[in-house]
Amino acid sequence: MRQSQVQDDPQETIADFYKKVFEFINKNDVEKMVLDVRLNGGGNNYKNKPVVTGIIESKKINQPGNLFVIIGRRTFSACQNLVNELSNYTNALFVGEPTAENINFYGDTRQLDLPKTGIPVFLSFAWWQDKPQWENADWLAPHLAVDMSFDDYRTNKDPILEACLSFSDKDVVLDPMARLKDIFMAGKYDEVELEAKKMVADSKYRYMDFETKFNDAGYTMLNEKQIDEALFVLGLNTKLFPKSANAWDSFAEANWKANKIDMAIECYNKAIELDPHGVTGENSRGMLKRIQAEKGK
Repeated sequence: MRQSQVQDDPQETIADFYKKVFEFINKNDVEKMVLDVRLNGGGNNYKNKPVVTGIIESKKINQPGNLFVIIGRRTFSACQNLVNELSNYTNALFVGEPTAENINFYGDTRQLDLPKTGIPVFLSFAWWQDKPQWENADWLAPHLAVDMSFDDYRTNKDPILEACLSFSDKDVVLDPMARLKDIFMAGKYDEVELEAKKMVADSKYRYMDFETKFNDAGYTMLNEKQIDEALFVLGLNTKLFPKSANAWDSFAEANWKANKIDMAIECYNKAIELDPHGVTGENSRGMLKRIQAEKGK
């Protein structure tokens, strides 16, 4: 089912259309619902409610592996609000490519005439925040990343829709970091490392910024004085992303705070090696000077 704007059709409102959709689902043997909004550039986000509430109320559809939402590079504006709400309140599996807009974003416009030329410009003024600020990102990433090539367009193939229709993994992981956190909290560190390596290497998670998420988690632990836990998480990040200067710089700081000075120096030097002229390398050089100054006291 494709929805290409968040506006009522002249012949039928969104609410009336989706009422018929969910009545059909309830009365028939429907296994999956695929909502295609990859070409949906937005409209009036107050019209999203019947879509979201209808899915929430449909226990048959609102199950992992039964509900698919196709997103892409033209999923924008009021449709970004729609997919945000589906992410917050349903078990939707997002398939395709990242959306075209920040998760939280400025929208709606007011006209302003430039004082010298009189040329009209339109400035966004409304801040739409559907998720907490720490969940904001440059886009809503798909759970299952599937790209569409020019040759697919040319031959009228739709690998994204095919991926939805052929999907059969009832144990799909909708939130990889939540899964890893659960394993971590159970004290199964070896399993965390194995699962993390598997997920990072899995192409369907290629839009998931694992490096940043591990780094943020590690610093949260450092700030809460959970030094050993932070050492594990930030150390794992260097194993997952060995060419990341930032990962080595963060691991160095954790070792420094754990009073493992030799290891901290080694990690800072690794960060400098990977980023000799950049901001991270400069920070590492500054930290090494600080360590040497403390040693000289």
